[in-house]
Amino acid sequence: MTVIVPTDVSEITRAVEQMLNDALDVGQAGVLIERSAEERLTPTPHGWVGIYRDGIDYPARTLGMGSGYRNQLIRLYLVLQESDPTSGDECEDRLERLLQKVVGVLLSDPSLKGTVQTLDAFTVRYVGLKGDAGYMQMARIDFTGVIPVSAM
Repeated sequence: MTVIVPTDVSEITRAVEQMLNDALDVGQAGVLIERSAEERLTPTPHGWVGIYRDGIDYPARTLGMGSGYRNQLIRLYLVLQESDPTSGDECEDRLERLLQKVVGVLLSDPSLKGTVQTLDAFTVRYVGLKGDAGYMQMARIDFTGVIPVSAM
């Protein structure tokens, strides 16, 4: 009997966390990186990135046969947050700079430190807020890691 081994998604989120923390212009520049933490609703001095799991799909692959011949589509998302005490324009500019840096890190290693075969389906959505502490804007990056199911 073939034993199918699904992926431990925590290995992937840890790899993303390490990649972002190791990046000179992200984690090394003071951006706070957290995995599976509550979304921050208060400003941070250098921005914030949260890493989250969204789900897994197991579609049949188009070639081959047998019940184990599938891909694992690991859906993840990141939430990025930036703030500015006085200006929505400056807040937007900060968020865009952080977004470029984070997406650059992900696309520079589409295997996410060897935890996935490739990345697919990148989408960015924006949310803006104005509160007592000034302006805060967030972006959500949805993406999918593709991994063939492996058998032991």
